[in-house]
Amino acid sequence: MKEDPCDLVSDVTGTITYIMVRQGIPKVKKGEEIQQGQVLVSGRVPVIGDDEQEISAFYVQSQGEILAETVETYEKELPLTRDVRYPTGRKRYGLRLIAGPFSFSFLMPECLIPELGKNGNKENWDYTADMIQLKLFSNFYLPLFVGKIAGEYMTVYEKGYTKEELEQTASETNRQFVEKLREKGVQILENNDRIEKSVSGYRIKGEMVALGPISQCRPVEEISKESEE
Repeated sequence: MKEDPCDLVSDVTGTITYIMVRQGIPKVKKGEEIQQGQVLVSGRVPVIGDDEQEISAFYVQSQGEILAETVETYEKELPLTRDVRYPTGRKRYGLRLIAGPFSFSFLMPECLIPELGKNGNKENWDYTADMIQLKLFSNFYLPLFVGKIAGEYMTVYEKGYTKEELEQTASETNRQFVEKLREKGVQILENNDRIEKSVSGYRIKGEMVALGPISQCRPVEEISKESEE
């Protein structure tokens, strides 16, 4: 199978900590700071004559292992308050029927619910449905579902975040970000986050020092230029 010539380029900004080239010409060295998009290993291999001058060149698919130390950041914004739903204890029940593409629901009228009457807000109801599929015999299922609907009326009010809630949200945001990095084979060297408050809300900011692979294949620059010309 023919290998398409390519350069290895950086997909991040950072500092090279390890480089081992199997194929191609290295363009960076350990300890060097690199930028996103910079060529790390060139797929253009020059042929040098006896006079130490380049007489021609050939192209290869650059291969190697390159690690770099990078700084990864994230931010998450939260409002000062959010709507919280709390159950009032007032409930309603009904039935639901699904037949093929059609769906029918039958609910207890709100006017029959004590202390609610006609003053309820439809958006304040939370519903769950426990559905089962009907069948004939033991394994012949029909395209027919029936179930019981249970609804509970919620009161909605604004609530600010407690210190514990903010810290929990910050911890979960940090955990999710770390998981995404580790899925890419990245090792976390330092992990710091903080919570900032402003007149409009909260901002969770995180900064990590990470170590991981940074290269991706890109068509050799000289070949691409020749194609454009």
